[in-house]
Amino acid sequence: MERPNTFDLEQALRSNRAISRLFEEDRGALVDHMAPRFLDAGDLLFRQGDEGHELYVLVDGLLRVECTDESGHNTRLRDVHRGEFVGEMSVLDPAPRSATLTAETDCELWCLRALDLAALQRVCPAAAVALVDGLTFNMTQRLRRLDGELEALSQEHVAATPPQEALEAARSPRKGVAGLWSKLFGSAPREKR
Repeated sequence: MERPNTFDLEQALRSNRAISRLFEEDRGALVDHMAPRFLDAGDLLFRQGDEGHELYVLVDGLLRVECTDESGHNTRLRDVHRGEFVGEMSVLDPAPRSATLTAETDCELWCLRALDLAALQRVCPAAAVALVDGLTFNMTQRLRRLDGELEALSQEHVAATPPQEALEAARSPRKGVAGLWSKLFGSAPREKR
């Protein structure tokens, strides 16, 4: 079976800061280890909680990212646009998927399985290192954005908590910061081990 045209994939990969610095043959080795996947509008790419061992590059279309909380409420987190990676945590960490991704429009994606990343590392280490560097950069950018959002939320909670309640929470049997945290956020912070 003939592979689909990879021109759009190569353009999408060039938009990644780490991969764009690769030599053409190294980018080609990466493309050779990927496989196309097509979704119709409304199709699921994967669900939150699913097992995953692959990442995807969106070459064409638009994906919606949602999370479901314990009460079943869905929250739309963001949209994924052309050239972005999704599912990358699953090739680095075998934990269940952290969100649900749904095609908003017809989509063309290219998939790289964890096994293919290991094979790429053997035949073209430069491409594998550049890919992991790019994925790490993307994840740290998301973490920084989330840190900012959490900081803003914590400031809103602190501002909305009457001072006397906050003082009483800090003096509670849970002691100090943990009591205040519990009052503001509903549960005690997790202790580091």
